[in-house]
Formats: sequence, C-alpha cells, structure tokens
Amino acid sequence: MTWLWGKDYVDADLETQKRMAQRVRDAMKQKGLLDSTFFVTWDEPDLRPEFEQNRAKWEQQIRVLKENGFPKRQVEMTWRCQSATAFMEPYPTVWCPQYSYFERLYSDFLQQRRQAGDIIGFYLTGSGNGQEPRHYLPFSLTEMRRLNYYLWQHGLTLCEFWALDITWRKTGPDPFSMVVGGAYGGGTDALIYPNPMKDLTRPFLSSLRLEAIRDGIEDYCYLWVLDRLVARTKTQGAAELADSGAKVLSDLSIKFGKNLRDYHLSNAADYAEARRLLAETIIKLKGNGPEVPLPRKKIGLPK
Repeated sequence: MTWLWGKDYVDADLETQKRMAQRVRDAMKQKGLLDSTFFVTWDEPDLRPEFEQNRAKWEQQIRVLKENGFPKRQVEMTWRCQSATAFMEPYPTVWCPQYSYFERLYSDFLQQRRQAGDIIGFYLTGSGNGQEPRHYLPFSLTEMRRLNYYLWQHGLTLCEFWALDITWRKTGPDPFSMVVGGAYGGGTDALIYPNPMKDLTRPFLSSLRLEAIRDGIEDYCYLWVLDRLVARTKTQGAAELADSGAKVLSDLSIKFGKNLRDYHLSNAADYAEARRLLAETIIKLKGNGPEVPLPRKKIGLPK
C-alpha cells in the first residue's frame, strides 16, 4: 500500500489530509489490510532549494498517518535515493530507484542499506533502452513472468510499475473519462482502465498485462514454497529428496538466467512447464505424490 506524493494530497490543508487518511484507514480496516505495510512515498527527492519545504510537507504525511492509527509506516524513496540520504535519516526504510539506477549506479549503496535492515527494490518505467522488462502493450506478456524469477533469484520482494493509469486521466466531472495515448510503450500503456459501462460497483477493469504480473507473482510464490520445503526436508534428514528439489530450483535458475536482460530468452510454454514442474515437486517433497522426472526436452534444461 503506497501513500503517493500526489499533488491533490500534498497541497491540501491539514484537515483535508486528515479526512483523506481517515477514509483510507477505514477502508483498509474493513478489508483487513490495516496491519499491512504502509509506504509513505518521497518520489524522486533532490537537493533543490525547495527541498526543505517539500520535506516539511512529507514529514506532515507521516504525522497524519501516525495520528490516524496506521500501525505500520515505512518510508519509501525513489530514483535519486543516494543524493538525499543524509537529509532523510532516520526515516528511509525502503529504497526503490528506477531499474537502470538500481543496476548501474546504486548496487553497492543499496546492498549496504539492505544489510542495515532496509528493504530494497526497483521500479519499471519501460525505458532503460530495452534493458528492463516492459509491461506495455507492444511487448510480450512473458516479460512479467521473467521479472519474478529475477526477483526471487536475487532475494528481492519489491517491484513497482509506472503506472496503473499512465494513458488515462480524469477530465472534467466524469471520473470515467479517458485520454488515449501516452509517452511510453507506443500506445496504450495502462494496467487498468475505467469501466466503459460506468459501473461504480466495478469502476476499473483489469488488463492482460496486469494479469501477467499476477501470474509472475504466483511463480514467485511457487519458488518460495519449494525453496523452504527443500530446507525443511533437509533438516528432517531426507537429503536425497531435498537434493532433488534443490536441483529443480537450480535448473530453472539456469534456464531463465540471473540477468534481467535475459527476459527475452524464454517463451510462454517455458513458464507453463516450469509451473507444472514446481507444483509437482512441491507435492513430492510434501510426501503426497510420486517422484517427478525432469522434463529436459520440453523446456530445454541443460544436461
């Protein structure tokens, strides 16, 4: 859950901010989400003369959330993370630069923050000269599946997307109005869309790209479960069984590669077969199914 550094909220008076926070709090509580992590986002901070003024507004967001009973508050900073570090102590606990910065400029810095207990990740914009997977209309849905293998392999739990609604904006009094176009991806780049039937009970519609992100998250969960089953099986003394599960994870890691630029090397059939293999191996390690042979020919695993 992210409390955005949005103009409608940031520039509002204190009482308006409190009312907005209360509405979000009540909605989260009703859905059982109030104990979930709550980010307070400082979006692309820098050291311009307005920095201290913006910092005061940002710190007020934290106070409003605290006063309204949000039990967990974690501060997130994007893009120019390193330049503002000295000014933000002791606030930052989440660091989320654009992927190109994450890989090229901030690797050592972010690893230091990770070792200090902070959360690190990155956000995707569709830029990066083709060096990152893109969740926009002209690109393959498998890029989002590949992304989650990368996150798992590197022990990352945070990835954000620019953006849910980059190609449509509210214009005038009609909340369902839509402006087609956008700066990224060669056309329609949104992950959700306003419902053309203007149904307030279902105001937004999903997209195949958003559902591909969901599929990737499910892949991550399968990998996470199998990894922990391998560790548990090994502690139970079933070394051979644990090794068979570890080999599945190792082979899939080799198949999909640890470099995020390798996302284009796989296709949809690879992910479907990998999902089947993960599921059957999980069942095997739980003792509820037969031994699972490695389907090398089907997904091209190395011999």
